[in-house]
Amino acid sequence: MKIVYYLLTILLLANCSNTPIKKMPKECLNGFKLDGYSEFSLERLIRDESPQKPIYPRMAIKEKVQGCAFLTFDIDAEGVAQNIKIYKSIPEGYQFGQFAAAYILKSKFKDKNKNKNYLLLNFGIKN
Repeated sequence: MKIVYYLLTILLLANCSNTPIKKMPKECLNGFKLDGYSEFSLERLIRDESPQKPIYPRMAIKEKVQGCAFLTFDIDAEGVAQNIKIYKSIPEGYQFGQFAAAYILKSKFKDKNKNKNYLLLNFGIKN
């Protein structure tokens, strides 16, 4: 019986590894401007007080889907993001926006009291 489970596991893993990685959507690669907001860069994070990188949505990993999220937010006097809003999540249904918002919420920024920021956060898969 163990042999049957072992063979099934090998077959499932082999099938998963043959699934091609879906291309990054064009909307994620073309850049983005939002009137009235300042473009923000992750370079402004305080690295030792912020998560290394956002968590990748489980369903997107399983289906090998790449995507992005556009967020708007303010930064308070402590360097913490406030009023985080998901402007767009591409492709829909994979929770890129929610995972990006959770990442920004746990991060700390060098900037203080900076309002009306926007950020494009890409979620990519490396071969």
